[in-house]
Amino acid sequence: MALKIVYKIFCGIDVHKTFVAACIASTNKQGVTTYKSHRFSTYTKGLKQQLQKIIKRPFEIWNPGKQS
Repeated sequence: MALKIVYKIFCGIDVHKTFVAACIASTNKQGVTTYKSHRFSTYTKGLKQQLQKIIKRPFEIWNPGKQS
């Protein structure tokens, strides 16, 4: 049984006490889905580092199948 693709791009987040894990899935026009996962600390330093990555390269983080 195959899963029906509802959204072309989506993110799953798993929150723990000391870290957050996120997985972004992106499906292309041919129906092939690629996944990019990242894990980062929930402590202030880790959250600030993650924020800087998102600000610096938002397109790469949120569009894993379309990196330059």
